[in-house]
Amino acid sequence: RYARAFFAISRELPGSAGEALGRDMDALARAIESSEDLRRLIDSPVYSRDQKNAALRALGERMGLQKQTLELLSLLVRNQRLSALSAIITEFRTLLAESKNITLGTVESAAPLTEQQAGQLAAALE
Repeated sequence: RYARAFFAISRELPGSAGEALGRDMDALARAIESSEDLRRLIDSPVYSRDQKNAALRALGERMGLQKQTLELLSLLVRNQRLSALSAIITEFRTLLAESKNITLGTVESAAPLTEQQAGQLAAALE
């Protein structure tokens, strides 16, 4: 529900502003993946809503997130749905890809791909 609403907002924004929300979702996904502290903040009931809001606002401003993205984060904290953020990001990415007629997929390999192999694979799939 949050992902669909956020996607609808991104479609209503003029020019490249909607694309900026997509970049925000990508940046948040990378931040969640790379920061154990951020994952702990998102998942832990130890932190109050005010603490979560303040931390996420500071992080979002430092990351240069759009106003609408900051508002989404605040709404998730207020409604105690912050733990769903990763799922919301995934759903938003799926909606964005579908709107561009892009099919998302996962590549699994027995051994890590070299940069050259990854580049060749990406070129073949485009």
